[in-house]
Parts: sequence; structure tokens; C-alpha cells
Amino acid sequence: MLHIRIRTLVVEDVPRVRAAIKRILNSDTDIEAVGSPSEYLVEEQRIARIAPDVVTLPTAASSMENYAAIRESLQRLSIPVVIMPTAPDWEGIATGANRSVPGAPYLRFSLPPYPAGSFEAIVIDKVKTAAGAKGRLRMVDTSIPSVPPPADKPVAPPGVPSRVLIAIGASTGGTQAIADVLRAFPRDCPPTLIVQHMPAGFTASFARSLDKSTGIIVKEAEDGDEVVRGRALIAPGGFHMRAVKEGGTLRVSITSDDAVNRHRPSVDVLFNSLAAIPGLKISAALLTGMGADGAIGLNRLHASGARTIAQDENSCVVFGMPREAIKLNAADIVLPLDHIGAELIAMTNRGWDRSYASVTE
Repeated sequence: MLHIRIRTLVVEDVPRVRAAIKRILNSDTDIEAVGSPSEYLVEEQRIARIAPDVVTLPTAASSMENYAAIRESLQRLSIPVVIMPTAPDWEGIATGANRSVPGAPYLRFSLPPYPAGSFEAIVIDKVKTAAGAKGRLRMVDTSIPSVPPPADKPVAPPGVPSRVLIAIGASTGGTQAIADVLRAFPRDCPPTLIVQHMPAGFTASFARSLDKSTGIIVKEAEDGDEVVRGRALIAPGGFHMRAVKEGGTLRVSITSDDAVNRHRPSVDVLFNSLAAIPGLKISAALLTGMGADGAIGLNRLHASGARTIAQDENSCVVFGMPREAIKLNAADIVLPLDHIGAELIAMTNRGWDRSYASVTE
């Protein structure tokens, strides 16, 4: 079977840094990194001949001789760009120092201290995000905007168990998509379980950002956390999250089992665990992401009677995961991102049958 890879041109004038970036990117089977000392002295025609899906560039502080000309050429060719840290920062990254990429007009991301292997995962994720934006979005920013929470947001979980709950899975581009979905939730929303593909050390800050920018309580899940109304639990990076029933109480189990679909946490692990628990009323959504994780799980949820949504292609950064779910007929409806949050809530508040039509029709 043909495997299409993301062709990434690495533009960097420091040989050891260029080699390090290529090594990181080529470690992922979805990416083919190319680059040589001559390739950053390119004219526009040469970039076109290389035909990259994504280009990595150093920060604007680079002393590279043709830096400005390369930037202009990439703009004219509409090739997505990921801005990488400058050469001195790579020494700090290797030792776990705190580094940050200055603001850049393309893909922005910060570089806090990274546990072993996690910086590599972030670089790979940003290249995949940029590749998904090719030809559709001119700029990609995965940060979560700072939005003041509603004044009446509760200060602690209400602690009300519920047999009705919401499940969400996402990967590339999902940090912003999840934020958009949760902002449509009321403060007493059904319990919500979320898997976002993310390395260890990042989901806690991601949960805190969502907690500040939405009207509900959001936290990184801990083993044994109860599933209650008004709160969303984020699967911790590097661990799977499952729903388990203990007596009459629904809780989450956090484990370090082997990766599923090359991911830990895996959306399929969460969705499959929910499908195996009888008596739950579940509304689930599979959002933007590369690959197929979550598609089989969404199909199992659908077969068990859950109400299921796939994000539509036009609003996805990468349409891989929702597309695979749609192929399996696992989604009852396909919706743009800006309708999914409200629809998940509406699904939990009304009766259901398979003749249901989208609220956007």
C-alpha cells in the first residue's frame, strides 16, 4: 500500500542543528525530511523543484544570508512554515533548560523544559499540523487564546454522578478544536472525558489553560478520579485513560500499557472502554487529527447506541481521524467545528433515533 509522507525541507545554516532536526523528523514514518547546505541558498524556482509540503526555518534572529528572500519565496508559493529555535537554544533543550521560540508569523510554539523524547514529539506534531494546513490556512497557531471564564463558574466540581456523559478524541490541531468545543458547554455540562494526543508533561498545562478559558472545570485526570457533572478530565500525556465502573460509581483508570495505534494516550482505548459499560448514555465526537486512532472506538460506541459526531473536512487541520470514522459509518452526523460543542450538549438533552438530521440543515 502506498504510504504518502510529508516532505519537509529543513532550512538551517548550522550543520549540527540541521542534522538534529532531520533526525527528529525522519524518526516519524509519516515525514521525509530533506535539507543540505546548498538548499538554504535557494531561489524560488529551486524551492518549487524540491516541492516540500512544509519548510522549517530558524527564528527571525537568524543571520542566514538569504533568510528574508527565502521567507518571501515561501509566502509566494504558499508553503506552510514551522519556525524552529535558534542554534544556541538546542544546547539548552538537550539539558532540559527553559527555552522559548520568539513570536513568528507562521506556526508558534513554546519550548518549556522537556522530559526525554517529548521535544521531539512536539516538533513532529507541529510539522504535521502545518502540513494539514497546506493550501487552506495561511497561518497556523496552536496556542489557546486567553478568554476570561464566566463569572459564575463553579470553584469546585459539583460532585454529581451522571449516567450521561460526553467523550472527545483529537490529535493534530486538537488543542484549539477542543478549546472551541468546550467553550460551548454550560457550567453544569455532562461529565466529559477527553483524549488529546500529547506527550507527557504537557497535558497538565493544557488542562489548566482550558480551565481558565472555558466555563467548566477542566483538569488532568488522575487514577481513580470520579466522573462527575460540570467537569472535563484530560487523559495525561504518556498514559491511557479508561472509564471503569466501581459499584454504582464511574471513575477513570490511568495506565501505562503499551501504545495503541502508536499513541499513548489513545482515543480508541477510551472509546472502547466506554462502549463496554452498559447503561451509559454517551455523546462522542472525533475531531481533527492525523491517522486513524479513535475511528474503531467511535464505531464501537455507535454500535452500542451512543450518539456520534465526526468533524468535517473543511474545519479540520488534518482530516485523517474523522475521515476514517466516516469510512466506517461510525458517525451519525458530520459537523463543522463551530457546531460540535452545542450539538454534543443538545444530544444529551433530547431523545434519539437513527433518522436524526443535523441541526445545521
